[in-house]
Amino acid sequence: MASDLRMSQEAEDAVDEGILGVVCVLRAAGVDTYSSCQGGGYWMGHGYMLPTVCFKGDNAEGERAERIATEAGYQVRQVSRTWYTRDDERIGPFWEMQFVRELYI
Repeated sequence: MASDLRMSQEAEDAVDEGILGVVCVLRAAGVDTYSSCQGGGYWMGHGYMLPTVCFKGDNAEGERAERIATEAGYQVRQVSRTWYTRDDERIGPFWEMQFVRELYI
């Protein structure tokens, strides 16, 4: 069973309001989130066009996280595995889960 990764109030205050609900649901279920964005695009000060949560985990974690979010009432658009390149070195893999435009439920 995954451990409960609930956030401190300070950490919650740093998360975009439009993605906070699903981040809290995922972390309470033990999903190790490390980045999130409510979406809106770079010109609006956001790193993603759509609401996105990034998290760590093995091959099964993407499906588990999608199930948790869906069962909580969130509409998942896509789940993908990704790697980053820094100084010509591949880092990852990590998971990204994107949601439909509005997450206020």
